[in-house]
Amino acid sequence: MMEQDRAADHLEVRIEKRRGHPVRQAALFAAELVGSVLMGDASPRGPGTDLVVVRRSTGAEIIRTSVDSVEEADQLLRVVRRDLEEKSVHEFTAEWHDVS
Repeated sequence: MMEQDRAADHLEVRIEKRRGHPVRQAALFAAELVGSVLMGDASPRGPGTDLVVVRRSTGAEIIRTSVDSVEEADQLLRVVRRDLEEKSVHEFTAEWHDVS
């Protein structure tokens, strides 16, 4: 793979608030809070976020996948950034479309 073929040159990854109506997000958070209390978990996840990969040139969304905790988002972000540096756009999208 030539350097200019790196996916990182054409794609970028970011974390965004999960899409959805505010009332639905509040209901999901309340359900998560109740569930975490019943399960003895002191750290409810909240309404969640999405990891999003977009084209740098157009902003077009390539991949969107849900992440439910800060730890999961951080771990996934590191893996995606590494893959963007090491893979071509074709290799990256072929691999990650199966995951998202």
